[in-house]
Amino acid sequence: MKFIHTSDWHLGRTLHGADMVPAQRLFIDSLVDLAKEHRVDAVLISGDVYDRALPSAGAVELLEDALHRLTKFTRVIYCPGNHDSAKRLGFGAEFFRDELVVVSRLSQVGKAVPVADGVVYPLPYLEPIAASHFFGTATTHQDVMSAAMQLVSQDLQQRRQKDPSLPAVVMAHAFVLGGISSDSERDISIGGVEAVSADLFEKMSYVALGHLHRYQHLQGPVPIYYSGSPVPYSFSEAGTAKCALLVACQDGNTTVTRLPIPQVRPIATITGTLEELLSPAFASYQDAWVAAQVTDVSRPPNLHRQLLERFPHLLTVQFVGAQRRPSLPTTTVVQQDPVQVTIDFAQQVGRKELTQKGKQIVEQIWYQVRKGDEHAAS
Repeated sequence: MKFIHTSDWHLGRTLHGADMVPAQRLFIDSLVDLAKEHRVDAVLISGDVYDRALPSAGAVELLEDALHRLTKFTRVIYCPGNHDSAKRLGFGAEFFRDELVVVSRLSQVGKAVPVADGVVYPLPYLEPIAASHFFGTATTHQDVMSAAMQLVSQDLQQRRQKDPSLPAVVMAHAFVLGGISSDSERDISIGGVEAVSADLFEKMSYVALGHLHRYQHLQGPVPIYYSGSPVPYSFSEAGTAKCALLVACQDGNTTVTRLPIPQVRPIATITGTLEELLSPAFASYQDAWVAAQVTDVSRPPNLHRQLLERFPHLLTVQFVGAQRRPSLPTTTVVQQDPVQVTIDFAQQVGRKELTQKGKQIVEQIWYQVRKGDEHAAS
């Protein structure tokens, strides 16, 4: 079994207002070429196909173009991430031909998709509250993922009684312990502990993860990888090479090869005084998407205009020089879980701790606020 592992396309997303469609289209072109060149049995997309539950018409057209071109010669398997609407992404899936498989419902968990001489188990994003109701577990990512993997393991055990060396791949959209996040991922901690253990996947030949936007190989009992997003969606990803992963599972062995994804332009954060940034030392960044941090003691006049003339793809300017002045007080703001903030507020006002039922109601309210009816509970 040979396939390409991708994730987090986030079609429709921008970068600080910059149109990312050219970058996304370049990625799709390169993905089609790579899938043809390596004659893969499938292309996997481990969630966050779109950037939001209601994608733009342009984002839908991009995905349609990618699927039309890829399914002419290979199979495409994808599942929703926390940014996607499971119901909308999976609409019409029962009518799709064999070359296109969309797993968007919790009722599909544990059902294998045959690929060449192996099987793939796609897991739709496990929204903690919705998934806990479906599986009858606690509302933590660890518990719902454990319940899902039990179904996968049961099916795989039966299949391996006939073929002990059967290659098996699981696709999941989750934060697995050991992963390193960036600034462009949406928090998925609402509803419980956000991280899951790598030990849950011990019976698999390969784990194709989505959610984190940097390529990563995690330590675990089996090969566990994040392919990362194909294009950068935050400046914290600067200096990280984007790639798709070519995976081959054969005779009990798994090999993983990084396939570079070409970029429309590089992304960089540059720091210095205005004079330094305008000097020849920074000339190599003229074609990059740039975030500039200016360190002059006092704010230079026409700062943005001068930088934009030098860096035509400048996206953000941060004047940080004033932070060095000892006379100016600084305040640290810590982002907190809105569920916990609401529970703490209710306790202060009511002068007693909320009951467990009350805490569950608060979680459900915030769940509806963030996702509405966009879960995969069916």
